[in-house]
Amino acid sequence: MKTETNTRIRITALGLIICMTAVLFAGCLSAKEVREQKMWIKKLGMVFEDDKFTYSGAATSGEFGKIPTIAYCTSENYPGETIIVRKEKDGELVTNYNYIRYKEDAEDYIEDYFDGIFECDDYDTYFNPHGSYTPIKDMSCKEYLKKYLELNRVQVALYKEDGIFPSEEEMTQKFIDIVEDRDEPCNITVYCCTEEVDRELLHKESMYYYTLTMNKPDKINSISYTGDGGNDRHVILENYDV
Repeated sequence: MKTETNTRIRITALGLIICMTAVLFAGCLSAKEVREQKMWIKKLGMVFEDDKFTYSGAATSGEFGKIPTIAYCTSENYPGETIIVRKEKDGELVTNYNYIRYKEDAEDYIEDYFDGIFECDDYDTYFNPHGSYTPIKDMSCKEYLKKYLELNRVQVALYKEDGIFPSEEEMTQKFIDIVEDRDEPCNITVYCCTEEVDRELLHKESMYYYTLTMNKPDKINSISYTGDGGNDRHVILENYDV
């Protein structure tokens, strides 16, 4: 009888351990954390009264499950868009909602900014809005573009039928001019093409491309060249103080 009781105890304990482990690795939010995230979305609705937001859950990470500092919601005004509210380390709440509101304006702004910078027959610009967060504030388009839009993860496709593009020295100077004009971290790739290429194929079908990497507003990490389908890669400039 004693042996049978001990066996039941061991099985029960093992079951509890398995359950606790499953909860740990599932990364489920606590009820308190869920309530907190819903309050963030409520605040979003209080600031942007002309829209209606519905909480859709926390962001997830493959390793850690639900992320308590990042909440997702949907918007009646922008169906199909994922609205994000994120809690920073200092406790401030930020959102990508202003970018969603002014996305077309941001894309037009970036296209206009590069007009005339490079000599070419035509060009396309593409913008990946990584890190395009602002405080939860109802701001004008002008304020958003001036204070929060950065040339971060921008792609520029240059088209010239004659295939004559800026040299490494010329491209380096153009990048430096852009950086000095913007006074912000910039990450830009310029693709040199003799004909129009789909965005997804630029790195393969362009003649070559130049990449500016800059994580702080006062230092260029590197300017590099990539050609011959990726087989020819070298750094032109690195660790350059602006």
